[in-house]
Amino acid sequence: MGHIRLQIQIAGAPRTGKTTLARNIQKRLQELEHRCVVVDVDETRTRVFRNDEPPLGSQLQKLMQSWTYNAVFGLRIPDILAGGGVPIFAATHAHPESYGRAESVARDMNSELRFIILETTTFEEMARRCRDDGESHSDMHDPVAHPAERENWEDISSRIRSAYGPDFKKPCLRLTQGTPEEMAETTLRYILSTNVDKQL
Repeated sequence: MGHIRLQIQIAGAPRTGKTTLARNIQKRLQELEHRCVVVDVDETRTRVFRNDEPPLGSQLQKLMQSWTYNAVFGLRIPDILAGGGVPIFAATHAHPESYGRAESVARDMNSELRFIILETTTFEEMARRCRDDGESHSDMHDPVAHPAERENWEDISSRIRSAYGPDFKKPCLRLTQGTPEEMAETTLRYILSTNVDKQL
């Protein structure tokens, strides 16, 4: 990578392994002596709004999510890049304009964009990951017992399929589910590739 300035975006439905992948990539890039900062949208939103978050799927909750994205794209990622770091942003990116915002930051900050889209799991697998995870800031906790969580997951999964389906031709890595190690190795090869068509 040398002096190349990178911005890494990890997209996917809830509980697809975005934050786990981000942490694994951070570790591998740090071993190559690159200063990386993981920015998780759920953790950022939780820290900003603390215990004031409204019910999942409510209009206010959607506004808070939008405000969080604005803060990350408008402030956090540019600040990390300006300081010589590599931002790794893990978020659903369920709206297609997220890619455009990442492109815009890349242009403004003279950085290369690496966009990774994680394969959506089955509902059953997503629910199992919720049960097994007590540390995440995800707003998916028990979608089996809480219909609103399942509806939210189905809505986000549908929007991701629509946003990044066959008509989506921008440079990206479509990452299938696998072990955390397999997913990290595939992603690292993509990130370090010098043949990615930037189309910025």
